[in-house]
Amino acid sequence: MSVSDDAAAIQKKYGIVGRKKELETALAAISSGKHLMIEGPVGVGKTILAVAVANHLGRPIFRVDGDERYTEQKLSGWFDPPIVLEKGYISEAFAPGPLTGAMREGGILFMNEMNRMPEGVQNILLPAMDEGIIEIPKIGTVRAKKGFVVIGTQNPREFVATTALSEALSDRFELLILDYQPE
Repeated sequence: MSVSDDAAAIQKKYGIVGRKKELETALAAISSGKHLMIEGPVGVGKTILAVAVANHLGRPIFRVDGDERYTEQKLSGWFDPPIVLEKGYISEAFAPGPLTGAMREGGILFMNEMNRMPEGVQNILLPAMDEGIIEIPKIGTVRAKKGFVVIGTQNPREFVATTALSEALSDRFELLILDYQPE
């Protein structure tokens, strides 16, 4: 199936009106091994497009909705204190977060409203996106399986409660800009 055929199939299955070029761009970026950032104002369908593309790929999806209270530990994973106290830092005491889960399963980490998250949460993505690895203290190196990709959405920087992604993080995404469609 071609990218154009896949885009048409997504439009039909998920009821997406228009956006064929944007769907083709998203599919081409991901099929070439790139991570995707979809940016646009509220109401242009960023989340709908991202979820439709993610579902179409047929990989496990790990969704994170961004806000300023989200922490690095929620993204990567944490140790369960009662198990650690009883048995120590063993792998069974580690509760993987969405990033670790997506990497281990070759899945999609869908980060909605990414530029509403603290910088520390954003920065934990750098080695995962760049090298396909993250280091978990007491666990070791987690390597991404083939198929791991990050799809993010963000509002333009001038929107309330948003911050600009660092240049280092922005450079790891293919940027797809959405605006309001004509009638």
